[in-house]
Amino acid sequence: MQQKPAIKPVEQPAAPVAQPENAHSMFALAIMLGAIAIVAGAGFLFALRRKKKDI
Repeated sequence: MQQKPAIKPVEQPAAPVAQPENAHSMFALAIMLGAIAIVAGAGFLFALRRKKKDI
């Protein structure tokens, strides 16, 4: 079975060019993804705890 390669950005400059607005959007995206991961993790743990209590 062949494994699919990890999803890579379609276009990536060879050398990182100093672009403040691009860096800011990347930073905001990282924070947003982190927040989503924290919320999802907390919800998952909460669901697990509720299941354990029910049993």
